[in-house]
Amino acid sequence: MWIDRCVALNTMLTQNLSVCSNLFCSVLYRTNHRHMCLTGERINAQEALDAGLVAKIYPADSLVDEAVKMGHAIASKGRISAMMVKEAVNAADELALQEGLRFERRLFHAAFATKDQKEGMSAFLEKRDANFTHE
Repeated sequence: MWIDRCVALNTMLTQNLSVCSNLFCSVLYRTNHRHMCLTGERINAQEALDAGLVAKIYPADSLVDEAVKMGHAIASKGRISAMMVKEAVNAADELALQEGLRFERRLFHAAFATKDQKEGMSAFLEKRDANFTHE
């Protein structure tokens, strides 16, 4: 299973990419980095960040704390809308532009049927933190 977010140690070097999964190689291919899978080239953390393979780079002593913070930040949002965003972003890789826009529009409209959408909009207008119930 592909993970949603990657963080890297600032001293990281990727290992032999010839053993990478088909999905990982597929992602690399779509981002115009197929040579990495073909050559098994090693890259450092900054190169991985520049290539979009990791979201952030942290020193080893703060990596776990920062990854946990990121997880808490994501978990503090509405679960339903987070799942919809994830689904839309994943579908964007597989659909033509018009199909992707139609899919995103349907998810956007579906979000209005949730209590969390109403809570999020109210919280925004009232300038307060949202209290999501995941309904």
